[in-house]
Amino acid sequence: MRDDEAGQAFPGSEDPTETLPVVGAGEPGGAARTSDPGSGGSGPPDPASERGSGPDDAPDLADAGRSRLNRRRRTFIAVTLGAALVAGGGLAASAFVKSPAELAAETKAPTASVLAAPVEKRVLTDVLTTRGLVAATTQTQVTPAASSAQGASSSVISALRTSVGKPVHAGDVLLDVSGRPLIALPGTIPAFRDLKPNDDGDDVAELQAALAGLGYATGGDRKGHFGPGTKTAVTNFYKHLGYDVPTTGGPNDAGDQPQLVAAQNAVDSAQRDLNDFDRKASASSANSSISSAASASSSSLAARSSSASRTSAPADGTPTGGGTAAPTGTNTAPNTDPNAGPNPPQPTPTGTLSSVPGDEPASVQRGYLVKARDQAKTAQATLIATTGPMVPLAETVFLPGFPAQVTQLPAKVGDKVTGPVITLSSGTLGITARVTPDQARLLKTGMKADIVAEAIGQNSSGTVAAVGAVTVDSPQGQGGQQDGPQAAAPAGGGGDGTPYVPVTITPGVSLDAKTWAGQDVRVTITSAATAGPVLVVPQSAVSAGADGRTTVSKLGPDGRATVRTEVRAGISGGGFVEVAPVAAGALAEGDRVVIGQ
Repeated sequence: MRDDEAGQAFPGSEDPTETLPVVGAGEPGGAARTSDPGSGGSGPPDPASERGSGPDDAPDLADAGRSRLNRRRRTFIAVTLGAALVAGGGLAASAFVKSPAELAAETKAPTASVLAAPVEKRVLTDVLTTRGLVAATTQTQVTPAASSAQGASSSVISALRTSVGKPVHAGDVLLDVSGRPLIALPGTIPAFRDLKPNDDGDDVAELQAALAGLGYATGGDRKGHFGPGTKTAVTNFYKHLGYDVPTTGGPNDAGDQPQLVAAQNAVDSAQRDLNDFDRKASASSANSSISSAASASSSSLAARSSSASRTSAPADGTPTGGGTAAPTGTNTAPNTDPNAGPNPPQPTPTGTLSSVPGDEPASVQRGYLVKARDQAKTAQATLIATTGPMVPLAETVFLPGFPAQVTQLPAKVGDKVTGPVITLSSGTLGITARVTPDQARLLKTGMKADIVAEAIGQNSSGTVAAVGAVTVDSPQGQGGQQDGPQAAAPAGGGGDGTPYVPVTITPGVSLDAKTWAGQDVRVTITSAATAGPVLVVPQSAVSAGADGRTTVSKLGPDGRATVRTEVRAGISGGGFVEVAPVAAGALAEGDRVVIGQ
């Protein structure tokens, strides 16, 4: 150690030679001393020298002690935490580490138990649940075709006037085909021909009733006859809709106009001939008095000439002087010509009728003219009666009831018409469902059905009205106006080629069209039911043995032993089956039968 340092042992130090520097009290930097007995010092330390340490050295000694103590505390805490972590890890590991005995106990198979169900006594029903669409019971598919007579060369959808789900009222235009309307009208007879003037039939009566219901009266036409009153009603109806009136002569009636003009000309010509004849007859009547006077004078002259001739006539009878006898029926006048005979023939005045030997009387001639005129008028009337406004087949669809509803409208503007373009439902509401062919074999007309409309929160009930034949929808469908429930497409339907059987359910009470129409509903049909309460067990409880017997395994009183009991199985439904014990009393309500282990 340096001479200017002295050592002092720190209390508690393990090293007896450890010293602390002590500075002499009398002078700074005094001689250093040590308490080491083995050192070569001059003797024990000077107490005065130890007490003479400076006041600034005391805090340094205290800080050094506290620092050492803090280090020991930290070491203790670290050791304690480490021990706690090791202990916790060991405890956690012990939860996952199991002995072979524990593992064997835990993986041991449980004791075999028996699953059993009680024998019930109740009415057993078998139900079939499917989905259905609420719609009018009559479904109508329409395939309109443009009429070439009205100027169309092809059938193209030119406008759509409605959409799926919208109501349809009588007189509504549904769509346009090549510029011509497709109109919905009330009636039960499907359209099957063009309705033209002078047609007769029940379909004409149906058209008349439809027009009258829309406010277009058919006048004095008798029921079922397409007369002038019906033509007027058709004309006014089409004008109200804003379409050109269809006619038998095509657009603007161009095809019929030449014939109508010719017929009018024939009537006018016949009438002129008759008028001319009547004017001539009037002129002849005015000249009748003149003709009578001339006849009297001629008779007097003839008498005198006859008397003279008898005295001087030649032997051949020729009158003297070259005169000739007046022909019968000719007008005569006094003869002033000295070289002529006494009574030469006179011409008939212009514009008067003549009576020539061999001609028919004037009254007969006039009758011919009247007949010709009447025939011309009749021909004209017939032509007018059979031409003019008409109702083409392609422009109407008759529905049995309104309001109807559009259920399908696959057509788009610009599409060519190659199949049904619109499907309409009309009449009273019903439910049309689709079931698979194997499900359909369980159904019969008259079976009860429950109807639930989840969307509107209402329930109803009904009966199976019809079970159709196996049907496969084609993507395009069939043409023509088709009526009947099989044309409907209930919820889930489609032309994907999947076979199905349409089933029609008639509600027990009338459904409100405003809330029920178009609803997709759940239909539960009771396909079978026992006449009264019977014993029923789960289907899994019944087994058929190699000996051909049908049995159930009944549990004994201890709940373990089983007794094989022979039964006869009946109808099944809802996962249960009707059973009747072969031996009387062998099975009763409340017994428990095995359904599994």
